Amino acid sequence: MWLPKGGRRRGTDREGGVVLVEFAMISLILTDPFLTIVGLLMIPALAVMNRSFARRMQGPAQRAQERIGDVSAVAHESIDGALVVKALGRERAEVERLREKAQQLRVERTAAGFVRAGFEPALEALPSLAITVMIAVGAWRVSTGAVTVGTLVQMVTLFGMLAWPMRFIGWILSELPRAVVGHRRIV
Repeated sequence: MWLPKGGRRRGTDREGGVVLVEFAMISLILTDPFLTIVGLLMIPALAVMNRSFARRMQGPAQRAQERIGDVSAVAHESIDGALVVKALGRERAEVERLREKAQQLRVERTAAGFVRAGFEPALEALPSLAITVMIAVGAWRVSTGAVTVGTLVQMVTLFGMLAWPMRFIGWILSELPRAVVGHRRIV
């Protein structure tokens, strides 16, 4: 790979994604106002979905992180005091204590999984839904002569190329609640 003087890479993949989004939005704006509205509605819809997800996920993520700490503490105590536990014959009590903490962790992780299971399919469906609406609106615009079939195909293809970056952004945002809770535990 060629590097400019100084050995640093000037462009990144992230910048390429930003350029693609900018190009798509400019193309939509220059092409048709109705197709632009469909394209621009995707961004607030994605933001609302992620905000809702973050709010619903905060509690389960926080409780799961706390339970992870509980399980780790019990395991650490049991390992550190293994000789004492064995000498006092408390193995079953320690196993039961660990089982109880692990069950609490399982419950919280399952609750978080249910929240995630409701969010991720919707996130996956949103770009496809937007493309479907864009095709429907575009078919109407083609029938009125406002855009050509080629222009509609161009816009749908371009928007389809944006679907993966939008899903990726949604995935990153879906990890934020867990990251925030984890950060609070270590700070």
